[in-house]
Amino acid sequence: MEFTTKHTSAPVLSHVEAIYRPGDRQLVIDLFEALGCKTYDTGTKSPAGSTYISVHPDPDVRCQDDVIYLSEMPAEQRRLEDVLRRRIEADEELRAARDLYCGMANERPFGLSHVAVRYPSFESLERVLDGLEDRLTPELKSRVMLKIFRPGDSDEIGVDNSIQAFVYTDLAVSGISAFGQVFELAAYE
Repeated sequence: MEFTTKHTSAPVLSHVEAIYRPGDRQLVIDLFEALGCKTYDTGTKSPAGSTYISVHPDPDVRCQDDVIYLSEMPAEQRRLEDVLRRRIEADEELRAARDLYCGMANERPFGLSHVAVRYPSFESLERVLDGLEDRLTPELKSRVMLKIFRPGDSDEIGVDNSIQAFVYTDLAVSGISAFGQVFELAAYE
C-alpha cells in the first residue's frame, strides 16, 4: 500500500503520538487491530530505540494524516512514571483520587480527555464492535475497559443520534500511563 498525504489548502490534524511501556508492543498492536485499525512498523527509530508503529483507522488508507503513531516510552518518562506509581501506591489520598478518575473513565468517559475516531455510518462502526469482545485476548481484557452507548442509552451524553464506544486502557497513552487513556469510536446519523 502506498503511503500518501491528503492534499488540502488548510491545516489538518496530522497525528497523535502515543506511547506504550516496555514489553507492551505486541499488546498495543493487538489492541488497535482488534479495533479494526491497520498497523505498520514504520522502520523509523524512536527515542527509546524501537521503531514507530503507525495506526490507521481506515485499513484501506495509509496516510500521513489521520494517524496514531505509537512508540516505546523513553527512559526519562519511564523513570517519572515509576516514581509516580510508587507515590500513588504510598499515598492514600492520591491513590483514592486516581481510582476515582479511573472509575469515571470506565463508567462515564465522555467529557474526559480522549482521542476519537469517527466512522462514516452506524453500520461501519457496528462491524468493528461486532465480536470485539471475542477479539480481545485475556491479557487485553485485563488492560482494556469497553463502554458502548447507543441511541437512548444515556441522557448524560445528550446525543441520541450517535453510537459512541469508549475504550479505556493503559496500553497506549498520549500522556501518563498511570492515568490511562480514553479512545472513542463514534458514528453519527
